[in-house]
Amino acid sequence: MYNLSSSYRSWSRNITMSFRAEFSLSKLGFQDTCRERFLTFHWRLPGIIYVFYRFALAAYTLTILIRDIKHSDNSLHHGLTWLAYLTEWTYIMLTVYFCYHAFVTLAVYNSCQGLKLKLLDNMDFTEHKYLFRELYVMPNGYQQANVTDDDPMDIIDRRVLSSGPDSNQTNQGSPDDDPMEIVEPSDKIPWYLSLLWILFSITSVFAFVVSIGFWTLLAPEIGVSYLVSEQNLQIHLINSILVLLELSLTAIPVRLLHAIYPFVYGMIYVLFALIYWSVDHKNVVYPFLDFGKSPGITAASILVIGFVVIPLLQLLIYGLYRLKLKLFHHFCWN
Repeated sequence: MYNLSSSYRSWSRNITMSFRAEFSLSKLGFQDTCRERFLTFHWRLPGIIYVFYRFALAAYTLTILIRDIKHSDNSLHHGLTWLAYLTEWTYIMLTVYFCYHAFVTLAVYNSCQGLKLKLLDNMDFTEHKYLFRELYVMPNGYQQANVTDDDPMDIIDRRVLSSGPDSNQTNQGSPDDDPMEIVEPSDKIPWYLSLLWILFSITSVFAFVVSIGFWTLLAPEIGVSYLVSEQNLQIHLINSILVLLELSLTAIPVRLLHAIYPFVYGMIYVLFALIYWSVDHKNVVYPFLDFGKSPGITAASILVIGFVVIPLLQLLIYGLYRLKLKLFHHFCWN
């Protein structure tokens, strides 16, 4: 039984160090993480269940998207094209993400080339630890110093860090060993997983943007019959539930600086809305994007969403990610 105050100090120190490290420019990229984390659950479950999960979500979102297109009613869109709305853009992105993730999972699981772990098997404890090894390595590539057995949040077993799950070496390192022991660097992320990470970052943030924006700003002016319809609930509520499910179950890392990708996505949509409005000034998709009637409100809305809402949502998602790691430590690690 470790001292609670010592554990709290250790946990606080780790949170502070992790938060500071998130603002390193390298965190804008896609390296320094284990590629297998994009292809398995955060929790230790058989890979075959993960494959089923991926294809179930892909099939579900694709079905809902097809139904949404088929039953789209222009009267609900005030005469505007179905594709003009951010809701539809984002649900398309969500569907693309889940379908692309299923395709990548199938391709990698079929070949397993370049991967250290047999993903279809149920990983043992040591192998599962190995997936999260970069979380316990300082940005300079060394283990964290001043680690004791009283700090369960501080470090992975050195045998896992230094040799990996498939090594035959026996390293009986103890907390009194050299605290600057060099560990194996994280795998380089291939382009197809980098693209997957970008899609994950965009859909995670904008699913909440769509849901929160719709239910707080637009829903009060829409008829109850549409609000309770399955079509509306699927694209304005269940979309965010699917993202929460993804954030809860999968091992994909979350980085604060990856807020840049949903920001760029949002600016692309604003540019589209501006062009769409310039073609016909009646093409006002949302009241706060009326570039002719209220340009000041439009500019302020864009700035608030881009520089306040998106960063805050990314921070919230990062907080959920850190909470998941904490729960993982508490219930699955020791």
